[in-house]
Amino acid sequence: RALAGGEVEPGARPTSVALQGDGRYLWVGNDDAEGPGGVTVIDTETLKVAARLRTGAGHHELAFTEDDRLAFVTNGEDGTLTVIDVAKLSRVADIKVGSRPSALAFSPLSRAAYVANEGDGTIVAVDSTRLEIVARKKAEPGLRGVRVEAHLERHGRAGGAAVLGLIDGAEAALADPPAHPGGPDDRPRRA
Repeated sequence: RALAGGEVEPGARPTSVALQGDGRYLWVGNDDAEGPGGVTVIDTETLKVAARLRTGAGHHELAFTEDDRLAFVTNGEDGTLTVIDVAKLSRVADIKVGSRPSALAFSPLSRAAYVANEGDGTIVAVDSTRLEIVARKKAEPGLRGVRVEAHLERHGRAGGAAVLGLIDGAEAALADPPAHPGGPDDRPRRA
């Protein structure tokens, strides 16, 4: 597995990859069915493994705070979100978020990580300072996506899956879909 001209061992069953905003570390989610699972952290300058961190079983999605202070890792089988201190490359919290977390996004506006749970159809907002769930919204099982859109955040909104409606990015609140289709918050999106 080559990275910028070098060989790096990314760990068992690498299935997700994310580069920190500052480019210092490349994070690889390892979905090791035989072991506890976790992430491999690769230093992008030396192309050496900086850390291998066990986080939990199942598929892993990755996100970072805007200042790269914290990394968030979902653990699909465990139903948890692991929070990692990037400077120390150590776990600081494991938060039970729901059944089969399948998607993850971070909002700089609310300073919250949003986790979509495929198993129970919930989305949760985890405050990045308190490291606790500050909001939970029920949707439908099978939910597999969540994202934060910067152009909507400037207006105090962050986008989520259509079934969820809107996330109030300024308050880390999870709002119901607009009551009036075609209203000001129900703008069509292009695919």
